[in-house]
Amino acid sequence: MRVEVVAERDGEGGYSALFAVSGYAAYTILRGEAGVHVLETPQDEKAFNRARAAVRVAAQPDEPAGHEPGALLRQAERAVAETDAPQSIVRRYREGPSPLVRDSARGWRTGRLERVLDGDFDIVV
Repeated sequence: MRVEVVAERDGEGGYSALFAVSGYAAYTILRGEAGVHVLETPQDEKAFNRARAAVRVAAQPDEPAGHEPGALLRQAERAVAETDAPQSIVRRYREGPSPLVRDSARGWRTGRLERVLDGDFDIVV
């Protein structure tokens, strides 16, 4: 898959990014990623810090974005605005004390955190 960063914002509301992803079956593979992803990092022996990311996935619109400056950004923002903001937790990632990834949408788990974060879809799909 190819990824293009369309926009990034880092402000009071937190960090947000908008990506255009292309490639064979990109939407079919990535639509299952829509929802909340939680990264758990150890705070101490019994507690974790949790960072949350809300992920939306939108299909490529039928019409081309155009060539004028900002056309891809406007098209992507419209497509994302038309998708629902999923609230359910899709996946939890834990770095330590032992790495673990739990996917509640598909019902699997693995200790191969690095492979999942590297995009190894043989594990994910």
